[in-house]
Amino acid sequence: GVVMNEFGKISIDGPILENPGMEMIELTRGSIFCSCLKLSFAESLIKMADKDIDYVLVESSGLADPSNIGEILEAVADYALVPYDYCGCINVVDAYHFMDQLASIETVKRQVETADLVLINKVDRVSMETYEQIMGEVRTINAEAEVMKSSHFQIDFAFMGSKLNKSDTIRNEASHNTPENKPKTFSMQFDEKALTREAFTDFLNQIAPSAYRVKGYVQLAEGDYQFDVVGSLIDYTPSPNKFEQSTVVFISKIGPQLIKTVSDTWKTVFEETPMKLAN
Repeated sequence: GVVMNEFGKISIDGPILENPGMEMIELTRGSIFCSCLKLSFAESLIKMADKDIDYVLVESSGLADPSNIGEILEAVADYALVPYDYCGCINVVDAYHFMDQLASIETVKRQVETADLVLINKVDRVSMETYEQIMGEVRTINAEAEVMKSSHFQIDFAFMGSKLNKSDTIRNEASHNTPENKPKTFSMQFDEKALTREAFTDFLNQIAPSAYRVKGYVQLAEGDYQFDVVGSLIDYTPSPNKFEQSTVVFISKIGPQLIKTVSDTWKTVFEETPMKLAN
């Protein structure tokens, strides 16, 4: 079973994971560790406990702070048909952006603190000096967690299903995710299919400095793509999924101001091409 968490209203990652024989619950519009979704998260775990499954994997938002997972599991234990055995928390470190993110985003440090296993990915995109610096920071924050490194997640996944949390205690502190600090999210949709990938990349490059994340599905002149923007990196993947409209989701660094930035940049790059923004 999978619980999929998205900060925005529209689910982008859910359709990628859908698979026959897999139970999935999607929770959107906030972090599952925030009071805005914590009850819904607990309810989803209770529902999953009634399914004929062996494991539940929780894919939380990249800005999630899971420090209060112990509190949530304590609440679920009183209602779940079958009790959960907490295997642990896996933290994925983006080697290319980690040092900058650690300095500016509090939840990045909290994720490493909570982790039982830290996976440092994208090591092919950084120097050995930077990798050693990342390792030093990870070990300073969390000296107990197991650490693995990878490129494109080419690793041995034998650890899946094993108990990563070696102690009987589960982290239980107040989460940094609150309704007050939840980043502004909104979406954009458009029908035009003749936009070039070069022009769309230009648009994304201008938006990227003001956003934690931009992602979605687009129908471009060169084909249909799923795309992801983190920091200065933009990745396109041919999409096997068919969708009615091109859909872009923004997680803002600068609050509602990003709406105007997106609108102005779109007009600059694509002139009168119609698009629609929505909360």
